[in-house]
Amino acid sequence: MSMDPLQSSLIAEGSLAPKEARPMGVMDAALLIAGNMVGAGMLALPESSRAVGFPITVACLLGIWAFSQASALAIAKVAEASEKSGSFGAIAKGQMGPLGSVLVSGVNLGLNYMLLVAYTSQGAKLLHDALGGQQEALLCSAFAVFATSFTMAGSRIFEGISRAAMATLLLSFASIVTEKMPQVDHSLIMSSGATESLGSVLPIFLVSMVFHNCVPVIAAQLRRGRAEGGSELRPGPQSWMERNPVATASMVGSGIPLVMYILYDACILGVEQEQLVEGMDVVMSQSAALSSVGSAVWMFSMAALLTSFWGTMMSQVEELKEVFRTAAESSGNWVRQASGEAESVAAHVLCLVPPTVISTCYPDAFFDALRSAAIFGDLSLYFILPMGLLMFLRK
Repeated sequence: MSMDPLQSSLIAEGSLAPKEARPMGVMDAALLIAGNMVGAGMLALPESSRAVGFPITVACLLGIWAFSQASALAIAKVAEASEKSGSFGAIAKGQMGPLGSVLVSGVNLGLNYMLLVAYTSQGAKLLHDALGGQQEALLCSAFAVFATSFTMAGSRIFEGISRAAMATLLLSFASIVTEKMPQVDHSLIMSSGATESLGSVLPIFLVSMVFHNCVPVIAAQLRRGRAEGGSELRPGPQSWMERNPVATASMVGSGIPLVMYILYDACILGVEQEQLVEGMDVVMSQSAALSSVGSAVWMFSMAALLTSFWGTMMSQVEELKEVFRTAAESSGNWVRQASGEAESVAAHVLCLVPPTVISTCYPDAFFDALRSAAIFGDLSLYFILPMGLLMFLRK
């Protein structure tokens, strides 16, 4: 039986120790990648791709997907050469020294904050859609408390909630596609858009295709699985999949969300444009377009936001804890002891308060925050840096 994607994401983010899990197989790794990719970025795709048209959107997604495979393999190669694989900070420190670790941690902290702002602002709009006329400030705080409360329920309960959220996401997606795909107007989705809008929508496409935060863990776990399973020592010819487990997991795992993105995009864009009200919130607009399955769109959107919020929050908390530990190591014992007692509470507060305040002040920050995350975070951390580290390693 394959490992649950969200259970695997807990391992990837450090909330569960990898030694507590059995060695990861290729399909386990593929599910982990799929679980990391399917999330809130998918909600922004139809609104962005409408500007450039469905054919150009598909071409861009395929191109970014191909480039993401090369980047994932570069990360895996550098992770294999690192003494401490499992986090980008450790990999950068192994190849570039302490300065590399500080650089990567800074970029990662900024990236996670931008994503949390995007998820919180859109989560508030979903709650507004469900609850009616509540103040935006109250709803931003409500969504942050609502999403965080599940993580405080204990690891076993949260694992069950995570699986339920993922099941809700998949079932609601299946309901949308099954109901609406036969009704899609092919002349609408094949119409071309304005190529001059590419610059503003490419970052949204990019952020939707990122899964690279889990690649170091996947590379380490697949090596462990091959070593314990004896596949590296098995005589005779091996298939391409056996020789390249990381590449196989990357292509299969990211290929599943890629197909989901294209299908969901077609369902939204293949309806009469009059149903899509300009200026309407992204989820309300999609619910209007898919009126007969509007509740499924809401459930899909909430599940996508929650799973994305949880993964990003856990990553940010672990990153902040690492910052505290690094600071404590360079200080006296009393600072180290105080940091050890308070770091979890301080990390959660520093993780949640800034994005909640920013999303309250800028309630329409969903698209802008995603674009900023893609340009300043994802592009540098998961695409440019791995290629640079690989070149540095080969020297």
